[in-house]
Amino acid sequence: MNYLYGDSTTSTLKSNFLEFLRDAIDFAVFVLQADTRMKEGRVRVRVLGEESDAESGRLERFITSVSRAVQDGEKGAPGSPTALCGDRLASLIVDAHRASIDGIRHDLSEAIARIEADEAAGRDACVKALGELLAPHEPPDASTVLGLGLLDSGRYDATLEGKAEPALAWTLEVGVPDGHAWSSPMRVERLLPHLEIRAPQLAGWISKEVKVRPLRIERYVVTRLVDDATTVRVELRTEPTSGVGVDFEVDPDKGAVTKAQRVGPADDQSVGVFDLQVEDVPLVVELAQKLRESLGGLERRANVAATFDGAEFRTLPTFVDFVERLVAMMAPICQEISARSLTPNELVIRRLLSNDRREEIFVAKATLREKLAVLPAESRALFAPLGLDVVQQSKPSAPPSEPPPVRSELPPSAPPPPIPKPPAPAAPKLPTVKTSKSAPPPSLGNRTLKPPTAVPPPKNPPASTPPPAPGKRATSDAPLVEIVEEVEMSSDALLEAIPESARSIVERSEGQPRNEALGAALKKIMTLSKNGRAVEAYEEYASLFASDTFAEYGPEEQRQALKSMVLAKTHPPDKDAVTSAHRAALTRLKALVDEAAEPAPADQELLGVTYVFLGDEKAASAAFQAGLDVERAKNPQSDLITTLMRRVSQL
Repeated sequence: MNYLYGDSTTSTLKSNFLEFLRDAIDFAVFVLQADTRMKEGRVRVRVLGEESDAESGRLERFITSVSRAVQDGEKGAPGSPTALCGDRLASLIVDAHRASIDGIRHDLSEAIARIEADEAAGRDACVKALGELLAPHEPPDASTVLGLGLLDSGRYDATLEGKAEPALAWTLEVGVPDGHAWSSPMRVERLLPHLEIRAPQLAGWISKEVKVRPLRIERYVVTRLVDDATTVRVELRTEPTSGVGVDFEVDPDKGAVTKAQRVGPADDQSVGVFDLQVEDVPLVVELAQKLRESLGGLERRANVAATFDGAEFRTLPTFVDFVERLVAMMAPICQEISARSLTPNELVIRRLLSNDRREEIFVAKATLREKLAVLPAESRALFAPLGLDVVQQSKPSAPPSEPPPVRSELPPSAPPPPIPKPPAPAAPKLPTVKTSKSAPPPSLGNRTLKPPTAVPPPKNPPASTPPPAPGKRATSDAPLVEIVEEVEMSSDALLEAIPESARSIVERSEGQPRNEALGAALKKIMTLSKNGRAVEAYEEYASLFASDTFAEYGPEEQRQALKSMVLAKTHPPDKDAVTSAHRAALTRLKALVDEAAEPAPADQELLGVTYVFLGDEKAASAAFQAGLDVERAKNPQSDLITTLMRRVSQL
């Protein structure tokens, strides 16, 4: 389909360029943000290395000073208690020095590994974003080649290879839906029954000779098809695994067969290129046309392998160069559309409808500029060639005889999703100083020096140090690469997001105290869920339920918080995250049931549902049955009885 400019003049556009422009800007913004964060990560690696070297030097000087003090101190005669104490202290200093150096190196290694993992996640997300851009529409003036090959399984493997400015080459995976014409081996008779051509064949019983004879190819199978939008190349074989058949190269638009070739054993004299009979050419051209038409409905998928200037896209040192070239490719087209649009603040193209009517597709320049607002000024400057700033100028008017067009605003885009957070590395172990078992602790007179005892954490964190705000991350030495578009939520909206079963924790009636820490934790979890980060929300659930602080909360507070997750209507598809959260919940629920004088049937239900998620149907059935027995004795008309009976029957 050819499109017109906004003033109804002819254009060279064969697709909706405004859709590509909109999605290309989303993609460019995404990769520029990721590029910035990757650069920050590399700077952070260098800074961490310098800080590690400085800390190692400071430690070395400190150890030297302390060792000298121990060595030069008055210790009395050799073998005296003071001298023995000095020997032990010297040994401890050496061990402490070694452990501290190992700890510095370990922390540096962990931080660098975390930053490198974040960069890898960012690069993977950029490749996926490129696939999301190329799958629905191709860049202007792109050349593509669609290829299908028959596999041993009887299904076709399909790929789309493309090339376009800016020096971009890619390969997209193409899916063949179930029930599609190409979901099973394609035989010629499905498109052209009774197809017969004349081709060279061996004839004769005794003396074999090649003669041109009728060849029925209606039962032949298409084992390979390649369509580059100009030429259709097709390989036909007598059977899917056979090496006998014919190959054609056809230009359907020109109605020409550029090559015909018999394929078979090497000793078959009829094998090779041959000239089609004039009357057979239209038949083969029609077959190629029907094969091309049958390709409709194949699904382009975002799985992509791409190169830029010959280098793998994922490994580019920076994505800025690619964005510059992408903008340079789009700029002339964008400027031409702008110049021919009838309003200075819109980009407009048209396409013909029935009855000589025209549809006008437009997008406001302000809408596109808003996409760039998240970038710093130096990055926004890369998009200046697109000319998205409003310029007051006279515009041509539509011809008076032309009927008013049907106006359609370009629908909002779906920007690339946030970069997934890589798995958090295991918490590093604190360095310990090992001493000989036979060596007693140093003493002063009759008093033994004891190691300091750890101060237990408070049951309720002070109000002055609330947990991190939803969507924020505690400051660390190695910030994660993360691009997240958060949904700002008011207090009322947060309260609505929390399930009714847990709202009593956050909002108590007048005169009753609130559990500020638990309420804040649940608000954070619900904010993550609202922002499409359900996996992170379940990681927070797991951390909450596994914490010692949660164990100190009252039974009702624990029960309501556990219920908000266990009885949730939906769970994220990440099985590991869901399983981890339910394992943490299982420990708390078993404690609630075991510590109660008479376990509540509702707790038994929560325990049973948790066992179901963890795959222990026997334990789940026992928990449901125990709750059912208690509830029947207490209230035979209870709705919980019906619920528990249904759960038992489903196992």
